[in-house]
Amino acid sequence: VGITVEAADKLTAAGRKVRVVSMPSTDAFDKQDAAYRESVLPAAVTARVAVEAGIADYWYKYVGLNGAIVGMTTFGESAPA
Repeated sequence: VGITVEAADKLTAAGRKVRVVSMPSTDAFDKQDAAYRESVLPAAVTARVAVEAGIADYWYKYVGLNGAIVGMTTFGESAPA
């Protein structure tokens, strides 16, 4: 989360409206009622970026077609050779 907050701070300083949402459990988030999910990830906000230390494919559900994901796309590259 730290690097994401740093990026948000820089974007805010540059005049952008930014907020960081930490979602440690997507299962817990998905079980919340629609009003809560909308308050966290408003449908009107389509400029979204997910940052994931692991495999990132799952996050498309939350960023949508216009969003971006920063994460791993292959296996094993972070380990020493």
